[in-house]
Amino acid sequence: MIENDKDRVDETVGIDRQVEADGSFSGVERLLLAIEEGRTLGGIRHVAATEILRRSEETGYGAHERRLTRYATENGCWFDLNEIKDNFKYLGSGAEADVYLDKCGKYVLKVVNYSAFSETPLEFMNNRISIHNCIFPGTAYELIGFSRSYEIGEEGFYVITRQPFIDSKKPRPTQQEIDEYMERRGFVINDGIYVIAGYVISDLAPRNFVKNNDGKLYCIDPLIRTIIK
Repeated sequence: MIENDKDRVDETVGIDRQVEADGSFSGVERLLLAIEEGRTLGGIRHVAATEILRRSEETGYGAHERRLTRYATENGCWFDLNEIKDNFKYLGSGAEADVYLDKCGKYVLKVVNYSAFSETPLEFMNNRISIHNCIFPGTAYELIGFSRSYEIGEEGFYVITRQPFIDSKKPRPTQQEIDEYMERRGFVINDGIYVIAGYVISDLAPRNFVKNNDGKLYCIDPLIRTIIK
């Protein structure tokens, strides 16, 4: 578990290092290295949960949910969503997640219905945690636990993550600033899609970026998928 912002690597480290490391590695090998780096940043629970699903002979979202429910129950990381709602400050909701500010004000908790954009929990954890953490380590997600809701309108299996809260009085960056930032990092932009080294990123709108008080950009909520060639 990362407890101090100083322990986090610079925003430009992960994906850029993998892109530069071409000579002796294939595209698939670089992709796997990137996933492993980001998986470690996701914390002990993330590493354990993804390893359980990787080794499971059962496939599909139902089997994944059952395995993760068992893991979370046995390891003290199964959450009651009502307790989160009662104990943390609600900040807002998006298409897939409710967002809360933790009590110390240093992190946001995201209660994510993974099925909004992913087929299985493992796909979500690979793309939206491991690979996010490699590309955007300054806003790395840490897996906190899991939950389920049966309430009408909230039905589903939830992945609960923690992410650094970027406190800033600056306005959101413009789309031009975002595009220039991504181009500097080597991404090819095509009609709102950002591509590099087997990664495809979308939804990089100003609402999903924060500019800190020093003018540095942080991506907080992209949509990420992989293309393995």
